[in-house]
Amino acid sequence: MVWLPECIGIPLVSRAITSARLAELAAQAGSDQRPDGGRMFTWFDDASGACMVFNTDDHGVVACAQPAFNSGFDFNGRAVTWGQDLDGCRYCDPLVAIELGTVSERPGNYVFHISNAGLVRDDVKEGTPLDLIVTGFAENIQTWESADAFRREHGHDAHISMTAAHFDPAHPSPSQYLITGEVFNAERRRNSFTNIEFWALSVTAPFGTQGAWMVVARDEDLPWGVTTSAIVSANVWACAAAMS
Repeated sequence: MVWLPECIGIPLVSRAITSARLAELAAQAGSDQRPDGGRMFTWFDDASGACMVFNTDDHGVVACAQPAFNSGFDFNGRAVTWGQDLDGCRYCDPLVAIELGTVSERPGNYVFHISNAGLVRDDVKEGTPLDLIVTGFAENIQTWESADAFRREHGHDAHISMTAAHFDPAHPSPSQYLITGEVFNAERRRNSFTNIEFWALSVTAPFGTQGAWMVVARDEDLPWGVTTSAIVSANVWACAAAMS
């Protein structure tokens, strides 16, 4: 499994080095007081859009560190329920939501990792309207240079624009997505803190008001690069920031 911050240029080198690097990021971050007495620290890289969020308990001890990305891709919906993080961290609990269409609610549940859950958790309840900025953090990404190349491998009728969500109500997880779509914008970004490059891809696939996903991926997973009109397919973690 890809360590998610690697998708925005923050590599897992070793536990000690990575912990020191995250501590340095946290020291540069702005902070907000949480309702439960702890604080949420947010580091944001204007140059690349990369973001890290840290939550501390009421004693100042870091409880979790979560990646995010300023994609600008919106999801409008309503909250259904909060799931349960496998490690028991309430700031990492996944959020289950339904999407709102222009006329009626579209069927099916979505699950998101909410980076700023520390601030919004107590205000988001069943039925709460949601405005989320969503990014897919990629694992097992594959590319084809064109739709023709994709169909030569998968058959003439193969679906190119698709989002598959394998929602398990008992174990909701933001890692349950497989997306396949055409790239309409591809940028190699550079994390200004680590000086490591990563890819930010705008991919046409059924999702949200734009009918597209923003996908971030490690540079090493795309050694030949990506151009517009390429087809990508990836398992992604659906990471989101809740807008107030």
